[in-house]
Amino acid sequence: MHPKINYFLGIILSLVILIFNQPSLAINNPNLLPEEKTPVIDLAKTLSPDQKTSLEKKS
Repeated sequence: MHPKINYFLGIILSLVILIFNQPSLAINNPNLLPEEKTPVIDLAKTLSPDQKTSLEKKS
């Protein structure tokens, strides 16, 4: 591609990212925390039990 097209596409992509970017929000809710103390808290339930155990052993 020509350098001018790359420059134009870069500007368009940057503008789209800036316009449609949503802020990340945090929630302070202690009720979501597990009962027992643990170094790994997987609220999204994305880790398998083996992955969680492995991470707990490393920390």
